[in-house]
Amino acid sequence: MGRAGRGSVARAGEAWVAAVDAALRDPRVRAVVTPGPVPDHRIVERRGGRLVDRIDLPAACRDPKLVIGVATRLHLALWRAGRIPTVYGEPTTALRPLVTGAESVTLHRDRAVPSGAVSVAGRAEGTLLGGSLAGLRGTLGVDPPRLDGALLYLTDPRVIGLGEVDRQLTQVRRSGLLDGVRGVVLGRFPGFDGYEDRGWTLVDVLADRLTDLGVPVLGGVTAPVPLGVSAALDATAGTLTVAPVAT
Repeated sequence: MGRAGRGSVARAGEAWVAAVDAALRDPRVRAVVTPGPVPDHRIVERRGGRLVDRIDLPAACRDPKLVIGVATRLHLALWRAGRIPTVYGEPTTALRPLVTGAESVTLHRDRAVPSGAVSVAGRAEGTLLGGSLAGLRGTLGVDPPRLDGALLYLTDPRVIGLGEVDRQLTQVRRSGLLDGVRGVVLGRFPGFDGYEDRGWTLVDVLADRLTDLGVPVLGGVTAPVPLGVSAALDATAGTLTVAPVAT
């Protein structure tokens, strides 16, 4: 990519950050949708060893909105700043019971999706946090979330192949980020249906990197999924029960 191309990407990223910031500060806006792919790595940076938020998080906390989308760093930043619940995923009809009801919603494992065959029996409860694997890996060295006592939700679209998934999971594990996680919930991982690399499938990589953590693992839970809410994972029954999103 030439300089002009890099400049276009940078300008698009800056415009995305500015648009999200404006929407979060606007009292007339009650919901913010950030469809992917998104340059959410631009919302937080370190300057001189200091963490700098490029989104006005205090304003977002004073007037919380319903945030929906796949901007993992945004979801994590809102949780870090004000324990604001959000929804990971695109706005589909499956979103309605998560945001309009007052009762908990039970999501069921879909064995037809690539991660659906990954499972470690057991039950666990905690706050559901996470998002895309790439987004979570991108927090390392900048603004890694505290996941102690949480249920971790992970998904990611195929960009390169299984090697990238393996590298990202290995980095996240070796960083200590998963220490104290009570359970793992796996999303769709689109693009890996039927994909194989040297005899390995997505199920093999996920099982190799996650099933020895000593916590329950439930695969096949598709987005939209609420984040920052209380949740109960039952990998034996294949269910994830989540509290409604309230802002």
